[in-house]
Amino acid sequence: MTMAPEKPGGLETKPVPVTSWGAEEAGPEHEGAGPPDLQPPRRSWLGRHKKSAAAVLVAAVLAAGGGTAYVLTRSSGTTYRTATASTGDVRETTSATGTIEPATEADVNFAVAGTVNGVKVTSGQTVKAGQELATLQTGTLESDLESAQATLDSAEANLASAEDNQTVVQAQDSVTSDQMTVTQDQQAIADDEEQNGTSQQQAQQTVSQASTQEQSDKSQAGQAVSQAEAQMKSDDKQGALTLSQAEAQEKSDHSQAEQTVSQAEAQENSDRKQAEQTVSQAEAQEKSDRSQAQLTLSQAEAQMASDRQTAQQAVSQAEAQLASDKASGDTTVSQAEGQLASDTSQGKQTITQAQAQLATARTQGNQTISQAKGQVADDQAALSGDQATLATAQSTLSADQQKEAADCQGDGAASSGSGATSACAADETAVSAAQQAATTDQQQVTAAQQTVTKDQEAVADDQSSLAASVQQDEQAIANDQSSLAATEQKDREAVTNDQASLAATEQKDNQAIQTDENSLTTTVQKDEQAVQTDQDTMASTLQKDQQGVQTDQASLSSTLQKDQQAVQTDEASMASTLQKDQEAVQSDQATLASTLQKDEQAIQTDQGSLASTAQKDGATVQSDQGSVTSTQEKDAQTLQQADNSLSSAELQLAEAQATLKADEATGPSSEASAEATVAADKVDVSQAQTNLKDAVLTSPVAGTVVTLDLSAGQSVSAGSTTLSSGSASSSSSSSSSSSSTSTSSSSTEIVIEPLNSFVVDVDASTSQLSQLQLGEQATITPTGTNTTAYGVVTSISQLGTTSSGVTTFPVTITVTGAPTGLYSGASTDVSIVVSQVTNVLVVPTTAVHTVGSGSVVYVLKNGKEVAQPVTTGASSGEYTQIKSGLKSGQEVVIASLSRSVSSGSSTSGRTGFGGLSGSGFGGAGFGGGGTFQVPSGGFGG
Repeated sequence: MTMAPEKPGGLETKPVPVTSWGAEEAGPEHEGAGPPDLQPPRRSWLGRHKKSAAAVLVAAVLAAGGGTAYVLTRSSGTTYRTATASTGDVRETTSATGTIEPATEADVNFAVAGTVNGVKVTSGQTVKAGQELATLQTGTLESDLESAQATLDSAEANLASAEDNQTVVQAQDSVTSDQMTVTQDQQAIADDEEQNGTSQQQAQQTVSQASTQEQSDKSQAGQAVSQAEAQMKSDDKQGALTLSQAEAQEKSDHSQAEQTVSQAEAQENSDRKQAEQTVSQAEAQEKSDRSQAQLTLSQAEAQMASDRQTAQQAVSQAEAQLASDKASGDTTVSQAEGQLASDTSQGKQTITQAQAQLATARTQGNQTISQAKGQVADDQAALSGDQATLATAQSTLSADQQKEAADCQGDGAASSGSGATSACAADETAVSAAQQAATTDQQQVTAAQQTVTKDQEAVADDQSSLAASVQQDEQAIANDQSSLAATEQKDREAVTNDQASLAATEQKDNQAIQTDENSLTTTVQKDEQAVQTDQDTMASTLQKDQQGVQTDQASLSSTLQKDQQAVQTDEASMASTLQKDQEAVQSDQATLASTLQKDEQAIQTDQGSLASTAQKDGATVQSDQGSVTSTQEKDAQTLQQADNSLSSAELQLAEAQATLKADEATGPSSEASAEATVAADKVDVSQAQTNLKDAVLTSPVAGTVVTLDLSAGQSVSAGSTTLSSGSASSSSSSSSSSSSTSTSSSSTEIVIEPLNSFVVDVDASTSQLSQLQLGEQATITPTGTNTTAYGVVTSISQLGTTSSGVTTFPVTITVTGAPTGLYSGASTDVSIVVSQVTNVLVVPTTAVHTVGSGSVVYVLKNGKEVAQPVTTGASSGEYTQIKSGLKSGQEVVIASLSRSVSSGSSTSGRTGFGGLSGSGFGGAGFGGGGTFQVPSGGFGG
């Protein structure tokens, strides 16, 4: 539960008509009362702020004359103390003690070692951020800076010397000379190559042809660009013509609108003259009415009847028009909704058909692919058979060839005679037949392989065709779905528009009816007044005529106003027409710009094509030139002598370059070393400058110097300045101090605490930890003072510390505002609000008793105590919320002042006070001894 900090006194319970008993008041046990989240708190610190119970009772009795709601009721010799149940606020709190710490703490140390020259602050002094605190003697630091600067100057001189190394320059001159020799030898080779001009000339012709082709391609591309530019000019001319027509239309509309305004102004003048004539006629009528008063009276009564009838007819017609418009509007809306349903159904049907078509195409395609795959399998089987046949034929051929070799060659054929010759001939015939069979089988295998390949290509084609068909059908479905969505949106918009139009029409007709009814009322009232006026006196008739003149004058003003409105309307219409014409001109200009942009893109495309063609032709030229180079390389084989001379010069060049590399290897090495030395010396100079600057110690924050461990002549070591929270300062400072107070050990030279910025560290028990939440309010009261400060819970640690079997958890409360009277290290009492309810029924906690698993209060009926079961809620220790069982204004019994309760009685759980004898209630403090049980959790503040 998060609550903003309250003003002093904000944590007090709203007064109820019960005298306060304070934090020392005894309270009964309330286990099981109310829901779990509203259990009354337990009080474990009964004697923390002990006061005399007798003094409290005396104060209560003395306050009776001042309006206290406690009532001493005496009946049959028994005296009761009662209180009235009323509305109030209850806040549950939990209490703890803690230590005030600074919110932050600065441990300030010199960043450089040295001897303290002077200290410019004292302990307890208030300082500003950046204020100088102390200084070191700077003689040694300045000497170190001068030494580092001298070393840097020497290193920079060495670097300049290394950059001016002459050996490298001489080697570079030698390389340059050798390169000139190589160039001269290459020129000699070029002179020899000129003698082989015949081969080069042929190559140059090829290059020339390629160049000619390149020029031709450029010419064709140039024509394409020219055509695109001509098209752009044509589009520009057409756009300009369209723009000119739009501008002419704008002028025509402007002229027509001006004419309309002129006509309206003429009408205004005509209406003005006619109205003036009407006024004159009314004045003449006034004179005539002086002698016709009775006639006018009759006419007025007849006019009143006529006006009443006319107005009633107008109202009836308006109501009929309203009904008609409403019926027509309902019909239009119904038609639009029907159209929406029809379009939705038709669109869904189209999508369903497309999806069915897709499924059919997939099925047919899969069947075709399966058939083709089966054909492939059959052809592959036939191929396997042909391959087996071919293998058999090849095996037979091999056997016949071996037999032929045995019968027809070598000694065997010579020694066999005519029989061997016949066998040889038979073998040759068999070999020829086997070769023919093998050739035939090979052809069959080849044909079978071609068939398999063709079938596989057919399968691939079918699969590709199926994929294309599926993609086309899916695209059709997507298009139909998109079209359906667009149609549904359009139909919904139509329904919405028709409904809006119907509502507007109904509103307009209702307004017309109201206007007619108002007109009827006004006309009847006016006619009745006119009749009454005519019946009274002739003077009234004259007054009416004068009113008629005024009415005509008002009509004149109204007519003039209407004519002026008509003029304004025509002027607005003219402005609207001009705006539309201007928009048309702008649209034509945009169209023209778009056309020009397209033409420019076409030109850029042609120019890109021209560049691509030129690049291709250039590549052809380069290829031909490469051919020329190849020819030159072949001719260069005759230039061996020149090559030998060139090789010699190149050898000299290589030797010079080697010398240059050796010199450069030595030169840059020494130069890099000098640069590294300069860089290191610059770092030393920068560090010496920083050390000299750090000889002045300044405050990082505004605050109070609480620890000062510096004096002139003291030697200090290099340290650091750190900022830490007050509760953790002892562990985060550079001095590694283990102290838990707000000051640091002597290794920290100066400790500064910010002004009026504190936290309070408290230890919460396990039972309290379950009640606490971040952001809850707390009241802080330093021990032994009346100072009150406020804060909020900002940290709740879940890591506890156990000591003597008791586990506590650190909780940090941040003090809000900038209160005075708080000091670091001081002990303080803390009361934290863990729950609150407002505007609820409350009674003193001492009136609530626990009986079994429930709670009761005692009310007096006929002079006797009667138990009243109640449901309790939150409890602040002093007051307890009653959620049900009691009404506001009822009186409850707090104590029976005449009952003597045995100290050993504990069965009822009721709290009673004995007589007034002894030093407290019941003779020994609180009466009832064993009946009063102190809650283990404490009641809080």
